[in-house]
Amino acid sequence: FLYLRQLEPGFDTTRQVTTRLYLSNDRYPDGAGRIAFFRSALERLANTPGAEAVAAINYLPLSGNNSGSSFRVEGQPITPGQLPMAAWRPITRDYFRAFGMQAPRGRTFTDAEVFGSSARVVIINQTIAERFFPGQDPLGRRLTTGLSDNAEWLTVVGVVPTVNLRDLGQPADNQLYVPYAYSPWRTMSLVVRVRGDPAAFTPSL
Repeated sequence: FLYLRQLEPGFDTTRQVTTRLYLSNDRYPDGAGRIAFFRSALERLANTPGAEAVAAINYLPLSGNNSGSSFRVEGQPITPGQLPMAAWRPITRDYFRAFGMQAPRGRTFTDAEVFGSSARVVIINQTIAERFFPGQDPLGRRLTTGLSDNAEWLTVVGVVPTVNLRDLGQPADNQLYVPYAYSPWRTMSLVVRVRGDPAAFTPSL
């Protein structure tokens, strides 16, 4: 326990407030409605006094929940049934800043990518960069989660340090971050980094 308390998870939760939202399928049956809701919610939170950075993600680190996907890198051989797996995280633009993570090398997503429907970009973690692009620059390279020739390719626009998403006591895994509109989940967690006391911001949230 003492050992785990001393580990650096790769993010900073001080001055942070989070909450989890569940949108009903009856009221928000499609991606367009969910995208509109979260865009409005984040804009309202960003304009709330005391908010420094606001964002949304499907699963917070160390929440006990996870989603994953297999993937393949363009130009690299694949072995059927042995594709690598990665944690799958739809996010909004300021997630890394709101969660106290280092900014991506390259860039983060734009609002047009986050809330549009045509963005085909991805941010990878350092673990993927080292495993699949050793001695290379992964920016501009492409990967996909599909196996067919018509699979959608995602262009790498950023690389972030690897953080512990599931278990501080286990090695961190491959991690893929995509714009929210590319994978518009109904259930998301809101993250707000505040300038003052987080408890004072809770009623506003």
